[in-house]
Amino acid sequence: MGISFENFHLSTLTGFLQVDPLFADGTLNGNIVLNDLYTQLNFTTDLTINSLGVERDTIGDINAKIS
Repeated sequence: MGISFENFHLSTLTGFLQVDPLFADGTLNGNIVLNDLYTQLNFTTDLTINSLGVERDTIGDINAKIS
């Protein structure tokens, strides 16, 4: 099972969770793949967040690759 993100704005998620929409901001791209859901759950990711900001402070770009 996989989840893909393309130009997903993090402020959309924080707004949905009813916290300050500027708590986290940035643009998420990439994917998460879940394997062996019923036996030995594991996952891989290849994600990028561009222009990450937390509580109005700019962090920058983040890349995460996990296998």
